[in-house]
Amino acid sequence: QREEDRVEALLLSEEDRSTHFLSIRITDPEVIRNLVEVQDSITGAEPILRDCCMKESLFHLTLTMLRLQGAESEAKAKVMMKKLQPKLAELLADSERATLDISGLGNFGQRVVYAAVQPWNQETFQRLVGEVHQAVEDAGDGVRGTNNFEFVPHVTVAKVSRPVARERHSKYVPTSHYSEHCGKRMGSQVM
Repeated sequence: QREEDRVEALLLSEEDRSTHFLSIRITDPEVIRNLVEVQDSITGAEPILRDCCMKESLFHLTLTMLRLQGAESEAKAKVMMKKLQPKLAELLADSERATLDISGLGNFGQRVVYAAVQPWNQETFQRLVGEVHQAVEDAGDGVRGTNNFEFVPHVTVAKVSRPVARERHSKYVPTSHYSEHCGKRMGSQVM
């Protein structure tokens, strides 16, 4: 009976697992350079953590996590994005209102190191997030949000994977690995 319960719980958790996400890609060279500098500090202290660092071409700010089930759901998500595009283009037309400041470091449970994100214009950012969430809600069956945590705007720098955690016998990244960068301003990113 216990094994059955475990398998059932595993299947349920698999059904809730995200398959896609919507994000803002980080493309500003200064921001990327500074985030890589933080990674170099982390891996300088512990080289095994290199595999846990986000590739510089993949730095992003996640807006929402999604669960898409099959080709029909993917088609609905594409339609959703096409409908959303003109709304977001209008909302983000003024680059001053559509800029993010990336500054300082934090962590989630000492397992994920991230750079904090603060919008220059909170109202514009909240509208952006609201439009994205509403679009997901309106997309139809097979497209659903899977956000299980409070939204904290951030860019992941490093996240300890299970295999690396097993190998090093710890899932934590000591703050001392990146403390010299904690108050550092990484730069700005236009959305």
